[in-house]
Amino acid sequence: MEYVTPPRGALAILNFFASEPDFANVVGDLSEEFQQRASAHGHPAAKRWYWREAFRNAMVLGKRELLRTASKILAVSLLISLLTGVSVIQLNGLMSRVMVAIAVDWIPIRFWSWYQPVWQFLVPSMLYACSGTVASLLVRTREFALVASFATVSTLYMLLNLCFLISARASELSQIIQFEVTQWVSTIVAYSIGCFWIRRRRLARLR
Repeated sequence: MEYVTPPRGALAILNFFASEPDFANVVGDLSEEFQQRASAHGHPAAKRWYWREAFRNAMVLGKRELLRTASKILAVSLLISLLTGVSVIQLNGLMSRVMVAIAVDWIPIRFWSWYQPVWQFLVPSMLYACSGTVASLLVRTREFALVASFATVSTLYMLLNLCFLISARASELSQIIQFEVTQWVSTIVAYSIGCFWIRRRRLARLR
C-alpha cells in the first residue's frame, strides 16, 4: 500500500500539543487510520476525515490543558490583563509627546491620518505580546489555556466597555464599535503571539 502523507496543516495543529503524554499514541492512531481510509475511500476523503479528527483531538487536548490548573491560569490572565492595561494607559500618556514630535519631524502631513491609529495600536500590541511571553513563563506548558482564558477576559472587558461608551456617546456609535473591536482583536493576537512563541521554543527543545 502506498504511503500517503497526512495534511501538513492538520499535523501542525496536532503538533501544538506535542508535549502531552499521550501525543505519540494519538498521532500514531490517526496516521494508521488515515492510511486505511486513503486506501479504501481515496485521498480527498481521507484528508477531510483527518482534518476533522485533528480539530476534534485539538479541542479535547486543549480542554484538558485548560482544566488542569484552571484557577491558576485564570488568576495569571486576570493579573496580566490588569497590569498590562494600566501600563498601556500610562505609556500612552507618557509617549503622546514623543508621538507628536515624531509626526512633526518625520511623518509627512498626508500620512498623519493613519499615523495616530497605527501608533495607538502598535504600542499596546507590543506590550501585550510581552505580557503573553511573561504569562507563558509563569505558567509553563499552558500556553493554549492562557490564550483561551485571556481571550475570554478581553471579550468580557470589551463588551462592558462598549456598553458604557455607547450609552455615554451614542452619537459616535459606529466609530466606537470599530475602534473597540479593532483594539480587542489586536490585543488578543499580540498576546497569542507572545504565548505561542514560548510554546514553539519549548516544543523545539523537545524534538
